[in-house]
Parts: sequence; C-alpha cells; structure tokens
Amino acid sequence: MNYLNVHLPTTIKTIIIGLLLSACVIMLFWKETSEVNIAGIKIKESQKAADDILVKYQEFRNSVTSFMIFNLAVLEKDGSFDNVTGSKHISEFLYSVKNMKIEMGIRDESVERLQKVGKLKLFQSYQYELATRFNVQNIMQLGIPEFVGGSYDTSILNIDWGTLEKSEKQMPTNKRDEFQQILSHMKKDFENL
Repeated sequence: MNYLNVHLPTTIKTIIIGLLLSACVIMLFWKETSEVNIAGIKIKESQKAADDILVKYQEFRNSVTSFMIFNLAVLEKDGSFDNVTGSKHISEFLYSVKNMKIEMGIRDESVERLQKVGKLKLFQSYQYELATRFNVQNIMQLGIPEFVGGSYDTSILNIDWGTLEKSEKQMPTNKRDEFQQILSHMKKDFENL
C-alpha cells in the first residue's frame, strides 16, 4: 500500500505534464498539421465535417425562412393557399411555422408580421365556415382591409365568445358536434398562435 501512496501522485503528475506538453506541441504546429489522431478519431477531419454541417444548416435555415415568408405572404394576399384551403390546414401551417421558428432560432420581423396576418386570415376562414355551415354571423372583428392593397391592423382580433356559446346551445343536435369542434379549435388557435 505504501508503494501506491508514494508513486501514484507522481505518475498522475507525469501523465498530466505529458498531455499538456503534447497539447502545446499540437497547438504550436496546428497549421502545419494535416490531422491529429487520438484514439482513432481524426480531429482535423471531424472539424471540417462539423464546419460543413454548420454551413449547410445555415443554408437550410435561410431556405426555411424564405419558404415561410413566401407562404405567409400568399396567405396574406389570397386568404388561403388555394381555393380549397380551410381553417384546419391554415392552422396546421401556422403551428408548423411557429415551431420551426423556435427550433431553428429564426428571428425575422417580416415573418413575425406575416404570422400575425396569417392568424387574422385563419380567423377570417373560421368566420366564413361559421357563416356558411351554421349561419352564425357578425361574431368577429378582424383587422383585415376591405380592399386589396390596404394595410392590416394585426392588433384587431375580437371575437364575441358569448354569442358563439349561445349559438352552440341553439344549434340543432346533428350540427352541434361539428360546431363544438370548430369552436374548440378557434379557442386553441386564439390563445396559442
């Protein structure tokens, strides 16, 4: 036991000093060294691969940002992505934009503004669905311009939840489930988008 107490600390010191000297030599000649191989891992190649991945990620991130801006702008202009897009698909798209922005750390003012416009367009779609399917009207105030080219007021999104709840109670039984489902989606989207 005495042998370990005496020689173990000097052995650890020797190993640490050896590693520090090796690290100094590597750093001194780093530009001239094509690669360093430690336990089968080639450091220079790993660094190059990591740099390549970072560049590709940045390119992908820029592409995703452009994709979001383009599709949100289409939503702003037309109110939907095509003639058959309903509130469900618009809602799913807006949630995917929200999640991608968070996951990818995208902070872009035009995306922020277009997201708010997209939310207004989503509720315009809900308003249309409620009017055509259930004859429920005049329950929302939206900051959407009345003419093409007008500006949006994204701070205006007022919903008369009381009237909607009264309409739900007066709804015929065969339409009540569908109405409740739309109302549930509306509340979720109003709070989370």
